[in-house]
Amino acid sequence: MNSPKAAAPPMLDLHGVRKVFHPGTPYKVVALDGISLEVEKGSFVIIIGTNGSGKSALLNAIAGSVPFESGRISLMGRDITGWPEHLRSKYIGRVFQNPLMGTITELTVAENLVLSSSRSTLRSLRTAVTRRSMNDIKDRVASLKLGLETRLNE
Repeated sequence: MNSPKAAAPPMLDLHGVRKVFHPGTPYKVVALDGISLEVEKGSFVIIIGTNGSGKSALLNAIAGSVPFESGRISLMGRDITGWPEHLRSKYIGRVFQNPLMGTITELTVAENLVLSSSRSTLRSLRTAVTRRSMNDIKDRVASLKLGLETRLNE
């Protein structure tokens, strides 16, 4: 008799995540109050809310840039709750709403993309920006079929 195959863990799993800004003051804000969320591999998730509803706090908690009071975060079955942002960055990336945040304005679009794609292993920009990496970025952007591959040197 064959035993049933165990289901794969969710790609991203948040359980009971709580974040409070300015605790113990009159400015206390509970941004996340026991948030639990499972994101399966291949899923497309949209977070919608008004200003101040906790969208950025949630994304910052996942990325590790904002510590939270309680709860846990797992990535592909591995608990990353205590991991600092720089270790999570190998697996978690984000694009900021303001294009000037998270980019280096003196670099081209392609150079910023290469830098971003190698951030967890990068030793220097010079070794990251190669003809091969630039061609890889161009091919990946072209696969989106948005015509943006012609703007990579801007």
